[in-house]
Amino acid sequence: MNCIKCGTPLAEHTGPGRPPTYCSTVCRRLVEYEIRRLDRRLGDYEFQLREEQADRNEADYFVDNLGRNRTQRINDLKKWIKADSARLRELCGGT
Repeated sequence: MNCIKCGTPLAEHTGPGRPPTYCSTVCRRLVEYEIRRLDRRLGDYEFQLREEQADRNEADYFVDNLGRNRTQRINDLKKWIKADSARLRELCGGT
């Protein structure tokens, strides 16, 4: 088994209790920070996606500061949500 954050091999667990997930306190704290950051970012992306989907007045005539129309922006937001959700599941031990 390897550390979730850095990939360092972990010592074999013997005895009672949960097997270790991290090689050190530093890795555990870094994962905690990354989880909080991903959670905030996902909340922001989901809010932006709801706003974009609700505001269909301008349709595809809208262009953001990156030159994307509304449909492209919605697709990008969905892609980012999917990627961040996958990373969050990975950090939390899910598949």
